[in-house]
Amino acid sequence: MNRRRRWIGYAVVGTLLLIVGTAIVLERVDQYRSTVRAAFRTCCRRQAATLESFAEEWIVREQLDGLRGALTLLLMGDGLYADAVFRGQTLMSLQDDGLRMPPDPVNPADVPPSATVIRELRDGNLEVQVPIILTGYPDTPLGWLRLGYSGEFANAQVHAVLLRTSGLAAAAWAGWMGAVALALAWWGRREKALADEDPCLQYGALVIDPRTCQVRLGDSEVALTPKLYEILLLLAQRGGELVSDRELLDTVWSHSLYAASPDVKQHIYLLRRALADVHPDPKRVIVNVKGFGYRLDPPSSGDLRID
Repeated sequence: MNRRRRWIGYAVVGTLLLIVGTAIVLERVDQYRSTVRAAFRTCCRRQAATLESFAEEWIVREQLDGLRGALTLLLMGDGLYADAVFRGQTLMSLQDDGLRMPPDPVNPADVPPSATVIRELRDGNLEVQVPIILTGYPDTPLGWLRLGYSGEFANAQVHAVLLRTSGLAAAAWAGWMGAVALALAWWGRREKALADEDPCLQYGALVIDPRTCQVRLGDSEVALTPKLYEILLLLAQRGGELVSDRELLDTVWSHSLYAASPDVKQHIYLLRRALADVHPDPKRVIVNVKGFGYRLDPPSSGDLRID
């Protein structure tokens, strides 16, 4: 049940991260879309202004082939259609052969705009209408160019960024959930392993639990300091074998530069005194073999004090 609750909790956190990440991705993509559209509008405006400056000269000199060639090149690029009107007469009207939605027909009688006009069309396309103004007559537009631009390339840029950022967000979320699943699986195996095996060390009536550092002698708990606990644990792990003063010093006092045999003797005395509250003769539990060291004899339940 605890494992299931943890999984649900991590799944909720992962879902919230996905929602927040998606919101951030959409915000960033929207900002990028605005930047791309602004750059696209600026590029179309500049290109239309350049075409207008040349169109004025071509029209005055009656070099309409030059104007037609320039508009044809436009259609070979991002252009969708191009119309040129001068003094109420349609000079030319071109459009891309692959254009699915033809533009509205040109009405030469329309009053030419006094400034560049940009309109948003379907599918991200743009239409730029720029006035044709002869040099020296800035307030008298005599015609206009209507140019349609395809927004396909700009849309592709935004779409690519959207796919990339969405893919990264999805991959990050999938990685998070995968890591959570692996962590929970490992934690479950660890808990099962801890449940299957009893880590307690039992030596006769003496029971030592390394997880809680608790020591029990029979039914009684023995309160020990960390040093006394380490000494008793080492003796119990050696299972009745002799442990010398040097080995006790190297293990229990490994970080002390000044510990010596008197420290071992003093702590053995204190350990026996702690066991004396439960065992009538702790020297039979912690046995001193003079000249060699100490060993732990397994105490039996019959030897313990019963209050």
